[in-house]
Amino acid sequence: MAYEFALKGKRYQAPTFAELSAIYSGLRDAAGLGASRFPTPAIREVGFPMPGYRFSYNGRIWRNQPWTPDATPIYDNRAAA
Repeated sequence: MAYEFALKGKRYQAPTFAELSAIYSGLRDAAGLGASRFPTPAIREVGFPMPGYRFSYNGRIWRNQPWTPDATPIYDNRAAA
């Protein structure tokens, strides 16, 4: 299974959430806009039309559903740092 997101007309794919988060974080950092001003695109599994996940500004990945105080990311890039 692979995952993808689109940003500024370009698609990015990776086989894992860890790699996808690293791609997103690299693009965010290179843009120089600051995390709060950089877009947070939706993520979908390749081959599926609807996004099932989303980024937060810090590169964490969440299920694509309303946030609640007890929500936990499905991928937390702090663990990789």
